[in-house]
Amino acid sequence: MVSANVYDALIGGTDYLQVDVTDWKNATAPAMTGDAFARLGAPAGASVSADLAAVKVDTAATLVDTAEIGAAGAGLTALPWNAAWDAEVQSECADALVAYDPPTYAELVSLLAAADDSVLAALAALTIPTATENADALLARDIGSGSGAGTLNERTVRAALRFIRNKWSISGSTLTVTKENDSDTAWTAAVSTSAGADPVVGNDPT
Repeated sequence: MVSANVYDALIGGTDYLQVDVTDWKNATAPAMTGDAFARLGAPAGASVSADLAAVKVDTAATLVDTAEIGAAGAGLTALPWNAAWDAEVQSECADALVAYDPPTYAELVSLLAAADDSVLAALAALTIPTATENADALLARDIGSGSGAGTLNERTVRAALRFIRNKWSISGSTLTVTKENDSDTAWTAAVSTSAGADPVVGNDPT
């Protein structure tokens, strides 16, 4: 015997034929197991088909985004600044400063003040010659391998200038150049004479 609704569906066409597992097997179908289930896994959504549809939607959106980005990120040249990034950038900068640990304004002022004091103290300890002392040192500078300054026949800048400005005289074959008082001898030199030349025997600038 068959149930009334099966008979009506098959013979009279007045009812739907129930074909679910419960009707045919008089029991609910067991959950899917076995090799196929192990390979596919449980669907994340309502069914595997629903999962595939969701993946398709996401893939289409990804393709749109990829097209906007362009090759090698060519489409990323006009990104607007997001105000929400300010806090993140400031946080990263703060972390970098903490890692670097530069001096604070107060520390820098203190260090510079100490350095200034040190420099000023070093300068104060220096013996800086006056302009007159510098000039005297230049005049007494030894320009050759002759005697030192303050000695007879010294070879200094002052000795070279004395022949130009101070009194000098020739006696026999000896040239005598005087000091600034035109009497004390500064240096002497042996001179060569010629009978045919007009002899110059002295020079006494006023």
